[in-house]
Amino acid sequence: MAVVTVVREVLHDGSEGNTYLVKAETLEDAQKLILEASGCASIKLIGEIMDRKTINTLSEFFGIDIAASGSFRMIFNWNVIYTG
Repeated sequence: MAVVTVVREVLHDGSEGNTYLVKAETLEDAQKLILEASGCASIKLIGEIMDRKTINTLSEFFGIDIAASGSFRMIFNWNVIYTG
């Protein structure tokens, strides 16, 4: 079963970079999607989205069917969603 996660880049100077919504087969695959694309030092797992209601809400917000899609990564500002 695929995982949907929110991760943040950790840059080479130790500061935090972009935040991503990532869907992949495993957490390790999610990490690879970000590390290969951005070249950052590592990633910080913010959380894993497990409940169907949140996945449906994010699907409506972004205009994509997260549950039916394949693996992807998308930069976004989590604060916009989290704070309303």
